Amino acid sequence: RIFEKKSVEVVCLELGADLEELEKDEHIRGALEQGGVMVQEFAKQVEAELRQVESSSVREYVQQSSQVLDLHNEMQKCDGILAKMQEMLLGFDADLGAVSAEIRELQFESRRMRTKLKNR
Repeated sequence: RIFEKKSVEVVCLELGADLEELEKDEHIRGALEQGGVMVQEFAKQVEAELRQVESSSVREYVQQSSQVLDLHNEMQKCDGILAKMQEMLLGFDADLGAVSAEIRELQFESRRMRTKLKNR
C-alpha cells in the first residue's frame, strides 16, 4: 500500500474492517476468545483511546498556543538582532581589511625608507 495521511476516523474504520476480517479466521478468533478479548470490543477500546489521545493533544496544543506565539515572537526578535550583528561584523571585517592594507603599505614604505638610509 502507498502510505498517505489519513484521519483518525478513517484509520479506525479500516482497523475495524481489518479486525472483522481477521475475526472470520477460526484460528485467530479462537486465540482471541481464549484470551477473553473479543475483536469488536478491542476495536472499540482502541478507537476510544485514539479519540481520547486526539482530544488531549488538541487541548494541550490550544493551552500551549500562547507560549508557542511568544516563542515565535522571541525567535523573530533574535533573528533581527542576529541580522544587525552580521551587518556590524561585515562592516568590521571591511574595516580590518582596510587597516591591514594600510599596515602593508606602511611596511612597504618602511622597507623602502630603510633601504634609502642604507644606501646613503
